Amino acid sequence: MRMPIYVGILALFGCSRGLAQTAPSDATQPTAKKPAPTFRAAGIQGNIAPSGYSGGAREEDARQVASLVEGLQAANFAADLPDAAKLGCDRQAELLHAALAQPGSAEANLRLGLFYLKHDDPKLAVTSLSVAQSLAPGDGAVARDLAVAEIEAGDYAAAGRLAARLLDANRLDEDRDDAAAHRIEGSVEAAAGHPEAALAEWKLAVALDPSANNVFSVGLSMMASGLFADAERILIAGTAAHPDSAKLWLARGMAESLKQDQTQAIESLERSAKLDPGNLLASTLLAAQADTAETSARILPVVQTLARAKPEEAVAHYDLALVLAKANPGATGAVAAKIESELRTAIGQQPGFAAAHFQLGVLHENAGDSGAATAEFAEAVRLEPEVAEWRYRLARAYRRAGQAGPAEREMEAFKRLKARRDAGGDVSAKLLDGLPMDALGVGPERCVAGPSR
Repeated sequence: MRMPIYVGILALFGCSRGLAQTAPSDATQPTAKKPAPTFRAAGIQGNIAPSGYSGGAREEDARQVASLVEGLQAANFAADLPDAAKLGCDRQAELLHAALAQPGSAEANLRLGLFYLKHDDPKLAVTSLSVAQSLAPGDGAVARDLAVAEIEAGDYAAAGRLAARLLDANRLDEDRDDAAAHRIEGSVEAAAGHPEAALAEWKLAVALDPSANNVFSVGLSMMASGLFADAERILIAGTAAHPDSAKLWLARGMAESLKQDQTQAIESLERSAKLDPGNLLASTLLAAQADTAETSARILPVVQTLARAKPEEAVAHYDLALVLAKANPGATGAVAAKIESELRTAIGQQPGFAAAHFQLGVLHENAGDSGAATAEFAEAVRLEPEVAEWRYRLARAYRRAGQAGPAEREMEAFKRLKARRDAGGDVSAKLLDGLPMDALGVGPERCVAGPSR
């Protein structure tokens, strides 16, 4: 039997979307959008101080760590796919042809539906999986896959009906209790604004299936719903049961970061990095924790190891530069040159790396080269115009250069973005310090426009 698969309900981390949205009180009513965690309730808000330094930087980092949930869930989903469905975009036409040529084949429609779900086209996935489910109405695995697609497509009412059917089947069969059905029902309850009911379903899912993969999925779902403390407890138990699971330590570090328990978060992320030395996410999350010279010095060996292990990865060079800068405030001479070299390497390997341009601006500003700093801040803003703090730094650079008009324009943009963020709207197009999703390598692969059904 193939493993159940799950993609979460958080629509946040490809570009950070809304923070707190009102969910319907009736689980049978579909929601217009995937629900977002109530980060404001957790006190996670950024606040740019007049000096230009983000006084809420730790909270903003935490909010962005939470945003990683969707990408991780997508990656976890892809890892759970049966081998036959692990197909790249080049197989799209083949799968579509097979489904059209064999309209009565549940398997052909299933494979096409899983392809679309893997490649982040949930509405098309629902179409194909609905056909597969109608052709194989007794196949619980197909029903679970369809429920996942409906959740991703935002149709929680339909997902809830399928979950109810799966749970009814569990009750009729004393030898069967499907953890995946409870996990899906938890997502439906969370979407309906019933956190206690969601929590009960997710806890039952873990009790039924305490595997590392299931605990990871449930922990991510809890974080996606703002249940950070509950996620931490589940993941602490998970790492105790599976101490060699790098991804469980990674998720635990995320939960601890969301709770703003920096010391524990660093320990968990270091553990994840040691278990999986090529883990870009663990390194990037650790770099985000480097807020003082002391913590940066502790984290530095991890990012140095990754940069040596993966010299072709722009993110590895960026993380190293970031931690070096934080470990050496006001760096000059050889250290400053090393930081600049790593940032330029990152940009060379990944043109359009906005965050690297921003950090170059900071480096030049600290060195007193206002012209170079302004140019780098401007390039960062051009590449990623929705990052509030970058707009502030560019406005300040223009003001110092005596360019009143551009300074006022950027300050107005900063105020607009900050107000939108504080009101719970879109906060920015950046991830951790502005890293694009493809740099982190966790998002679902999107296929270019091709054959459709």
